[in-house]
Amino acid sequence: MRAVKHEGVTDYSWCSTILTPSNYFIDEECPTFFSLMSELNRFPLTHAVRALLWLQLPVISVVRETEAQLLPDVGAIVTCKVTSINPRFAKVHILYVGSTPLKDRFRGTIRKEDVRATEKDKVETYKSFRPGDIVLAKVISLGDVQSNYLLTTAENELGVVVAQSEAGAQMVPISWCEMQCPLTQGKEFRKVARVQPEYLHA
Repeated sequence: MRAVKHEGVTDYSWCSTILTPSNYFIDEECPTFFSLMSELNRFPLTHAVRALLWLQLPVISVVRETEAQLLPDVGAIVTCKVTSINPRFAKVHILYVGSTPLKDRFRGTIRKEDVRATEKDKVETYKSFRPGDIVLAKVISLGDVQSNYLLTTAENELGVVVAQSEAGAQMVPISWCEMQCPLTQGKEFRKVARVQPEYLHA
């Protein structure tokens, strides 16, 4: 669109007049409206604003994220939820980096050899994690959209922090490799974390 002057309009001092239907109209055959914007830039802002309101030109707003998305980084301690297990690894969703919740969901993998630091050849994944367990782990390799983050629990402070028994009760850790159901007193194997207070989440 383009602003075209009406015949007879010669006063551009804008001391007592603004753009009104009586002195400007829109030429819809013109593909741009740069002529109008150039004309408006010559005069006080208040007049330009009033003119644009009269013309009812669309206003486009650009809203930027005020906070950058936090991403898991190598060496970061993350809180995860186990989604599936097999003899070779456990699949997890990463929920927190440190004590900061993530807006987006990231996937991670804890391989059998990364479950603990000793006797790696004797590790059995199903005795370390179960689907639904909440786990503290450390990032050892970055992922991308197509692949998972590689995680480890091979430290005393890393491993399962919250788990439910087969009876549906939250279990209590009784050793580094076992948790107990308070209802049935049954014991289940887990790679238990020695939890640090800064990694406890409500």
